[in-house]
Amino acid sequence: MDVFQPHLKAVLKKAAAHRGSAFVEVLQNCNIFNDGAWESLTDRERRDDNTLGLEHGKPLVFGRARDKGIRMNGFALEVVALGNGSPRRT
Repeated sequence: MDVFQPHLKAVLKKAAAHRGSAFVEVLQNCNIFNDGAWESLTDRERRDDNTLGLEHGKPLVFGRARDKGIRMNGFALEVVALGNGSPRRT
């Protein structure tokens, strides 16, 4: 997201330092053609439940209360609720 400037800066630095090709997709709001298209990802009230920061070697956990995760179900990804020892589908 273009509005998460520290994250964007770090990603662009890593892409520039990478030996070989690097692809970076930046989601940016356009006031004319898609105003508010990324609101669910940037709105302070909803973004923690809708975005997942990938960090090498760390589990795919997200949500305002860090109570959601992602797992493979066959060849598909699914969001699961975490807690009580086993994940539940959401």
